[in-house]
Amino acid sequence: MLLRSSIIAGAAALALVGFAQAAGSADMPSAQTTTAPSPTSTTPPPAPAAETTAPAPAVGISLNEVQNPKQTLRGAAVKDSKGDAIGEVKSVQLDPAGKVAAVNVSINGKNVALKADTLTYMQAENTLVSSQAKADIH
Repeated sequence: MLLRSSIIAGAAALALVGFAQAAGSADMPSAQTTTAPSPTSTTPPPAPAAETTAPAPAVGISLNEVQNPKQTLRGAAVKDSKGDAIGEVKSVQLDPAGKVAAVNVSINGKNVALKADTLTYMQAENTLVSSQAKADIH
């Protein structure tokens, strides 16, 4: 009989502990229930940002936005929109208002004046990008 009383008392104590834990978890969720994913979840995890975003293309500026264009642009590489080399800036021509009118470029040993409105300045690379292909420049 004493053994039976001990077993019943132990079972009652376990029930009380279980009840107390259940009551506590209702007020405060456990780390396990908030961080563990549901085993029946059908939603795929989001893709990493590196896979979903492409690098931004380089953005050029108008030659009239270049500070001190005669010095800044001299020696800059000139490329076409495909990235093929055209030549190198030898000098810059300004109009009476002080705006860039043309850029003199050495192409195969020959100096050619390219109109400013056909060029974009890529400041990070110190490069001018022409809207014309090298074959179209005379």
